[in-house]
Amino acid sequence: PMRMIEVDVPSPSGGSQRKQVWYLVYRVRNTGQTLEPIEGEGGVYDAKPGQGEPVHFYPQFVLESHDRQNGGERVAKAYLDRVIPAAVEAISQREMRGRKLLNSVEISEQPIPVSTGRIDRSVWGVATWTDVDPRIDFFSIYVSGLTNAYRWEDEPGAYRPGDPPGRGRSFARKTLQLNFWRPGDEHLTSEREFRTGTPL
Repeated sequence: PMRMIEVDVPSPSGGSQRKQVWYLVYRVRNTGQTLEPIEGEGGVYDAKPGQGEPVHFYPQFVLESHDRQNGGERVAKAYLDRVIPAAVEAISQREMRGRKLLNSVEISEQPIPVSTGRIDRSVWGVATWTDVDPRIDFFSIYVSGLTNAYRWEDEPGAYRPGDPPGRGRSFARKTLQLNFWRPGDEHLTSEREFRTGTPL
Protein backbone atom coordinates (compact mmCIF):
# COMPACT_ATOMS: atom_id res chain seq x y z
CA PRO A 1 0.00 0.00 0.00
CA MET A 2 0.94 3.65 -0.36
CA ARG A 3 1.92 5.20 2.95
CA MET A 4 3.20 8.48 4.42
CA ILE A 5 5.83 9.45 6.94
CA GLU A 6 7.07 12.75 8.37
CA VAL A 7 10.88 13.09 8.27
CA ASP A 8 13.53 15.79 8.44
CA VAL A 9 14.88 16.19 4.90
CA PRO A 10 18.18 18.05 4.27
CA SER A 11 17.64 21.44 2.60
CA PRO A 12 19.96 23.29 0.16
CA SER A 13 20.80 25.82 2.90
CA GLY A 14 22.52 23.09 4.93
CA GLY A 15 19.76 22.71 7.50
CA SER A 16 16.79 20.38 7.48
CA GLN A 17 13.10 20.73 6.80
CA ARG A 18 10.24 18.61 8.09
CA LYS A 19 8.42 17.11 5.12
CA GLN A 20 5.72 14.60 4.40
CA VAL A 21 7.09 11.74 2.30
CA TRP A 22 4.80 9.48 0.27
CA TYR A 23 6.33 6.03 -0.11
CA LEU A 24 5.77 2.56 -1.52
CA VAL A 25 7.63 -0.49 -0.18
CA TYR A 26 8.07 -3.25 -2.76
CA ARG A 27 9.74 -6.61 -3.28
CA VAL A 28 11.50 -7.74 -6.48
CA ARG A 29 11.92 -11.46 -7.14
CA ASN A 30 13.91 -13.04 -9.96
CA THR A 31 11.97 -16.11 -11.11
CA GLY A 32 14.70 -17.15 -13.55
CA GLN A 33 12.18 -17.33 -16.40
CA THR A 34 13.81 -15.76 -19.46
CA LEU A 35 13.49 -15.89 -23.23
CA GLU A 36 16.32 -16.16 -25.74
CA PRO A 37 15.98 -15.05 -29.38
CA ILE A 38 16.46 -17.58 -32.17
CA GLU A 39 16.92 -16.41 -35.74
CA GLY A 40 14.84 -18.42 -38.18
CA GLU A 41 14.39 -18.44 -41.92
CA GLY A 42 14.24 -15.07 -43.66
CA GLY A 43 15.59 -13.24 -40.61
CA VAL A 44 12.42 -13.86 -38.60
CA TYR A 45 13.10 -14.30 -34.90
CA ASP A 46 11.41 -16.63 -32.46
CA ALA A 47 11.98 -17.13 -28.73
CA LYS A 48 12.82 -20.12 -26.59
CA PRO A 49 13.06 -20.46 -22.80
CA GLY A 50 16.47 -19.41 -21.53
CA GLN A 51 18.54 -20.32 -18.51
CA GLY A 52 17.89 -18.17 -15.45
CA GLU A 53 20.71 -16.05 -14.10
CA PRO A 54 21.10 -13.02 -11.81
CA VAL A 55 19.61 -9.86 -13.29
CA HIS A 56 19.74 -6.14 -12.53
CA PHE A 57 16.66 -4.06 -11.81
CA TYR A 58 16.94 -0.45 -13.01
CA PRO A 59 13.69 1.00 -11.69
CA GLN A 60 11.87 4.19 -12.51
CA PHE A 61 8.82 5.12 -10.46
CA VAL A 62 6.53 7.92 -11.61
CA LEU A 63 3.55 9.10 -9.55
CA GLU A 64 1.09 10.69 -11.97
CA SER A 65 -2.20 12.45 -11.22
CA HIS A 66 -5.46 11.57 -13.00
CA ASP A 67 -7.46 14.42 -11.47
CA ARG A 68 -9.52 16.76 -13.62
CA GLN A 69 -10.51 20.38 -13.25
CA ASN A 70 -14.13 21.47 -13.03
CA GLY A 71 -14.24 21.93 -16.82
CA GLY A 72 -12.99 18.38 -17.40
CA GLU A 73 -9.41 19.33 -18.33
CA ARG A 74 -6.82 16.97 -16.93
CA VAL A 75 -4.51 18.24 -14.17
CA ALA A 76 -1.07 17.38 -15.56
CA LYS A 77 1.11 16.56 -12.54
CA ALA A 78 3.75 13.86 -12.34
CA TYR A 79 6.49 13.19 -9.78
CA LEU A 80 9.65 11.12 -10.14
CA ASP A 81 10.82 8.93 -7.29
CA ARG A 82 13.45 10.79 -5.24
CA VAL A 83 16.37 9.30 -3.33
CA ILE A 84 16.01 10.49 0.27
CA PRO A 85 18.42 8.57 2.57
CA ALA A 86 16.95 10.09 5.75
CA ALA A 87 13.49 8.89 4.75
CA VAL A 88 14.67 5.39 3.78
CA GLU A 89 16.24 4.92 7.20
CA ALA A 90 13.05 5.99 9.00
CA ILE A 91 10.88 3.84 6.71
CA SER A 92 13.15 0.82 7.30
CA GLN A 93 12.72 1.21 11.05
CA ARG A 94 8.96 1.35 10.64
CA GLU A 95 8.40 -1.33 8.01
CA MET A 96 11.29 -3.80 7.96
CA ARG A 97 13.04 -4.08 11.29
CA GLY A 98 16.09 -6.25 10.85
CA ARG A 99 15.99 -6.07 7.04
CA LYS A 100 17.49 -3.42 4.79
CA LEU A 101 15.37 -1.42 2.37
CA LEU A 102 17.13 -0.16 -0.75
CA ASN A 103 16.44 3.05 -2.61
CA SER A 104 16.19 3.14 -6.41
CA VAL A 105 19.93 3.68 -6.89
CA GLU A 106 21.07 1.03 -4.41
CA ILE A 107 18.75 -1.64 -5.78
CA SER A 108 20.11 -1.12 -9.31
CA GLU A 109 23.72 -1.68 -8.16
CA GLN A 110 23.36 -5.29 -7.07
CA PRO A 111 22.36 -8.32 -9.14
CA ILE A 112 19.20 -10.07 -8.00
CA PRO A 113 19.85 -13.83 -7.79
CA VAL A 114 17.36 -16.43 -8.99
CA SER A 115 14.81 -17.58 -6.42
CA THR A 116 13.87 -21.24 -6.50
CA GLY A 117 10.87 -23.10 -5.09
CA ARG A 118 11.91 -23.00 -1.45
CA ILE A 119 14.74 -20.48 -1.53
CA ASP A 120 13.56 -16.86 -1.73
CA ARG A 121 16.31 -14.42 -2.70
CA SER A 122 14.00 -11.43 -3.10
CA VAL A 123 15.27 -7.89 -2.66
CA TRP A 124 13.22 -5.21 -0.88
CA GLY A 125 13.14 -1.59 -1.98
CA VAL A 126 11.24 1.63 -1.39
CA ALA A 127 10.18 4.43 -3.71
CA THR A 128 9.79 7.88 -2.13
CA TRP A 129 8.22 11.15 -3.20
CA THR A 130 8.14 14.61 -1.59
CA ASP A 131 6.19 17.80 -2.31
CA VAL A 132 3.26 15.85 -3.77
CA ASP A 133 0.21 18.07 -4.21
CA PRO A 134 -2.10 17.07 -1.31
CA ARG A 135 -5.15 17.87 -3.47
CA ILE A 136 -4.51 14.82 -5.68
CA ASP A 137 -7.36 12.32 -5.36
CA PHE A 138 -6.73 9.88 -8.24
CA PHE A 139 -3.25 8.78 -9.26
CA SER A 140 -1.16 5.92 -10.59
CA ILE A 141 2.36 4.70 -9.92
CA TYR A 142 4.08 3.69 -13.17
CA VAL A 143 6.93 1.22 -12.65
CA SER A 144 9.38 0.57 -15.46
CA GLY A 145 12.47 -1.63 -15.42
CA LEU A 146 10.75 -4.89 -14.47
CA THR A 147 11.25 -6.20 -18.00
CA ASN A 148 13.16 -5.20 -21.11
CA ALA A 149 10.16 -5.93 -23.36
CA TYR A 150 9.41 -3.23 -25.93
CA ARG A 151 7.50 -2.74 -29.16
CA TRP A 152 7.94 -0.60 -32.29
CA GLU A 153 4.85 0.41 -34.22
CA ASP A 154 5.05 1.84 -37.75
CA GLU A 155 2.10 3.84 -38.98
CA PRO A 156 1.34 2.92 -42.61
CA GLY A 157 2.36 5.69 -45.00
CA ALA A 158 3.62 7.99 -42.23
CA TYR A 159 7.25 7.79 -43.35
CA ARG A 160 8.43 9.21 -46.68
CA PRO A 161 11.94 9.24 -48.17
CA GLY A 162 13.82 12.24 -46.84
CA ASP A 163 11.97 12.33 -43.51
CA PRO A 164 14.11 12.31 -40.36
CA PRO A 165 14.74 8.87 -38.80
CA GLY A 166 11.90 7.72 -36.57
CA ARG A 167 9.15 9.71 -38.32
CA GLY A 168 5.88 7.78 -38.20
CA ARG A 169 7.26 5.26 -35.71
CA SER A 170 6.27 4.95 -32.06
CA PHE A 171 8.18 3.14 -29.33
CA ALA A 172 6.48 1.56 -26.31
CA ARG A 173 8.03 -0.30 -23.41
CA LYS A 174 6.22 -2.51 -20.95
CA THR A 175 5.28 -0.64 -17.76
CA LEU A 176 3.41 -1.72 -14.63
CA GLN A 177 0.55 0.59 -13.61
CA LEU A 178 -0.65 0.62 -9.97
CA ASN A 179 -3.83 2.64 -9.39
CA PHE A 180 -4.74 4.49 -6.18
CA TRP A 181 -7.29 7.01 -4.94
CA ARG A 182 -7.91 9.08 -1.82
CA PRO A 183 -11.36 10.08 -0.56
CA GLY A 184 -9.88 12.87 1.61
CA ASP A 185 -8.83 16.44 0.85
CA GLU A 186 -5.68 18.53 1.23
CA HIS A 187 -6.32 19.19 4.95
CA LEU A 188 -4.86 16.81 7.53
CA THR A 189 -3.72 14.26 4.95
CA SER A 190 -3.36 10.73 6.29
CA GLU A 191 -2.13 7.43 4.86
CA ARG A 192 -5.40 5.87 6.03
CA GLU A 193 -7.07 7.63 3.10
CA PHE A 194 -5.18 5.65 0.45
CA ARG A 195 -7.20 3.05 -1.45
CA THR A 196 -5.97 0.67 -4.13
CA GLY A 197 -7.59 0.39 -7.54
CA THR A 198 -10.20 2.82 -8.82
CA PRO A 199 -13.41 3.84 -7.05
CA LEU A 200 -16.60 2.06 -8.13
